[in-house]
Amino acid sequence: MRLLPVVLAIAAGVLLRATGTAAPADGQFLLRLVFTVCQPALVFLSVSRVAVSPRIALFAAVPPALAVAGHLAARGVARSSRFRGTQVAVLLVAGMLVNSGFVLPFAQALYGAPGVARVALADAVSAVLTFSWGYATAARGNPAHAGGPVLAGRLLRSPPLYGIAAGLAVQVAGLPTPRWVTTALTPIAGTTGVLIALGTGILLALPRGSELRRAATIVGTRLGSALVVAAALVVLLDLRGLDRVLVLLLALAPVAFVTVTFSVLEDLDVDLAAATLSLSLLASLALAPVVVLLLR
Repeated sequence: MRLLPVVLAIAAGVLLRATGTAAPADGQFLLRLVFTVCQPALVFLSVSRVAVSPRIALFAAVPPALAVAGHLAARGVARSSRFRGTQVAVLLVAGMLVNSGFVLPFAQALYGAPGVARVALADAVSAVLTFSWGYATAARGNPAHAGGPVLAGRLLRSPPLYGIAAGLAVQVAGLPTPRWVTTALTPIAGTTGVLIALGTGILLALPRGSELRRAATIVGTRLGSALVVAAALVVLLDLRGLDRVLVLLLALAPVAFVTVTFSVLEDLDVDLAAATLSLSLLASLALAPVVVLLLR
């Protein structure tokens, strides 16, 4: 029942696109709106209220572990003749970046502030990887790329990172959050999960033909390598409860939305990137609720 609003919002997004009421650009706008307005409010309220512990710190290590495993697995798959030219860069970027934003509505609906704080920490580390190693990988795949700086400045324009920093500052200083701040931010933060789910539903579209086969290979590489890492963390660290579920959900998250953005910026195979994102979203939407129901 807690996941029902998320499921209904995704279904509403699919229906809006199917009836022509909304286009993919509208879904992208919703995700940008969440990123710049709603998500900073949510992570600030969550991080400022939840005490940092070694268990929470674990989530800072999850994105790098998934990125390394995904990159190595994608390099192995890249030797296949199925991928040519700029398609290889799409494979590498999609295989290594973690879409932690996908997990946020599940964490918010199921666990509240403790769950959001864990995902927010993973998302902060994931953002650093995305705009450094991830973008550098995409840039190297551009046939016309001649070097130059990576978009590290994008990190300084990432609103959720400022939300995390402000929440940590309040917590370290031991200051209570003023009531007027909580009153103002709570309604904005509360819309995060539904808007992410709605935007995700609008972006869903199933690829076909050879594009479907390549996209399925990329999705399988991403999920396979990530699940191996997540299973190892669960077993070795004896994770239970929300820690176990959220680590597995991060592994099951779809490829990052910026895979398409980077493909556009660096003249990669945009059609393959979009097909991979859509197929990955469908796979993750099918698998994530199963994990929640079986392991929560």
